[in-house]
Amino acid sequence: TSLAKTGNPLTLAGSNSYTGSTIISTGTLILNNTSALGSTSGVTIGVPSGLGVRGGASAAARSATLGASML
Repeated sequence: TSLAKTGNPLTLAGSNSYTGSTIISTGTLILNNTSALGSTSGVTIGVPSGLGVRGGASAAARSATLGASML
């Protein structure tokens, strides 16, 4: 299972358990919880997109691909 984000901002406030990829092709994904990304191995952030981290959350130990060309 993966998370593909498009359009309006989306906030992940709780813990998640998905294990697939996280792809932000448009819009903004906001993390309010350190476990919001589940066990995903990394985040791909397209242009124009964004990843926000709030409230002491962290995206540490995740790889990030910035400015990726989205199909």
